[in-house]
Amino acid sequence: MNLGLFKFKHGEEMICEFLDKGTHYYVQNTAGMIPNEDFSWNLVTWMPYTDATHGLDLPKDNVWFIVNLSKDMAEYYVNWKETLHKLRQEKEQ
Repeated sequence: MNLGLFKFKHGEEMICEFLDKGTHYYVQNTAGMIPNEDFSWNLVTWMPYTDATHGLDLPKDNVWFIVNLSKDMAEYYVNWKETLHKLRQEKEQ
């Protein structure tokens, strides 16, 4: 899986793991970003009212571009994702 920031044509941004499937992208572990007052970012589950974190096909024509994350943001995302998975596992027990 690749890791990147998707910028959609309608302006929204999303960080996720993804695979290029030709006509679409398969994405999982999706995260939205919310700015803080101190100019930092918080990650939040993207579309938390759905099961999009379990994987979703996105048509390529909805995506404006994809960029790589900075090293710091990639580490932040990985830590966020691991914490989120642990919380979900605890909730299921």
